Amino acid sequence: MKKLKRVLAVLLTTLLFMTMTSVAYLGYAVDQSTVDQLFAVFDDGSNPMISNPPTGKTYTLKNFAKLAQYAGQGYNHGMKGPIIITEGTLKANSKKCDVYLVTLTGLEIPTLTPQTTDVVTVGQAGLELSNDFERNVRRVMKKEIPKGANVVLAGHSLGGMVAQQVAADKTMQKRYNILNIVAYGAPVMFKGQIEGTLKRMGDVNDPVPYLSAETFKDFEVQDGTLQKEDSGLGFDITFAAHRNSYFDEKTWGKYDVLGFKGGNATITLKLKTQKYHASQYMFIDELIGNFA
Repeated sequence: MKKLKRVLAVLLTTLLFMTMTSVAYLGYAVDQSTVDQLFAVFDDGSNPMISNPPTGKTYTLKNFAKLAQYAGQGYNHGMKGPIIITEGTLKANSKKCDVYLVTLTGLEIPTLTPQTTDVVTVGQAGLELSNDFERNVRRVMKKEIPKGANVVLAGHSLGGMVAQQVAADKTMQKRYNILNIVAYGAPVMFKGQIEGTLKRMGDVNDPVPYLSAETFKDFEVQDGTLQKEDSGLGFDITFAAHRNSYFDEKTWGKYDVLGFKGGNATITLKLKTQKYHASQYMFIDELIGNFA
């Protein structure tokens, strides 16, 4: 009976993502601007850091909302890329350590070449399948982050799923000391396989944290591990809570940068080390390389 439930869960989730993919690509072929409005995330000015990015030598992420704002800079329609890696200092309970912060954004239609921030990758990640977004994250981490370093992963939506996928990868676990994963607007992935402490944040009107097979297989885990707050944005077809809630310091300022409610952890970033990385499909990188 349990096996049957799991099979049905996978089939239902597959059908959901196939439907999303079909609708998106049908619309994309007919009217790109319409699909961009439907599926673009965090590009409507609700993130204060988009119009006023941090300047100077350092910038301290004092709470989870500040982390979401910082990571949200990865929503740039592929102009810079959805992956940001920045060196910094993690301080928690009067203890300090050097850390690399890796932030990942989610679903977004790129302006230029196709990126792995589309519904195809959402479907793959949601079904815990290997995908080029996850491969690209591992590739740039190996390039930018030395072996043995402390790492904090944070991601929104698709980015939160991929962050968990990276933290569950055995080669990454051997290479790095993965301290924490902060996933917001994202479902549980790779249960029991992740290195580091996982904290999940979800607005009560955001349905996306439930869009994985885990909801059907183990609802208590999916729902019980989600830290919930209500931003007051409500539930609507534009997914306003999913897109905009996590920037709000009134709603999420009580959580520290690692996602602990009432915690005191902060990360002070060295802004000169900040690097954006694109996440194109592997075959596109190969084509570009062949013609370069």
